Amino acid sequence: MKYLLLILFALCSVSFGQGEYVPEEGSVEESKGKKSKKLKVDSSLPIELILGDSISIG
Repeated sequence: MKYLLLILFALCSVSFGQGEYVPEEGSVEESKGKKSKKLKVDSSLPIELILGDSISIG
């Protein structure tokens, strides 16, 4: 048991000491700092909020 804990501690210390964290390409963390595109509103259409309930048949 003592050796298992020693090995586990050694593996954890190696993984935490790898330097600066770089998020994976395409991840949510990578896109957090980016601004999203602005929504273009078509003034010829009415602004409506549609509330409803879906009914599934089957």
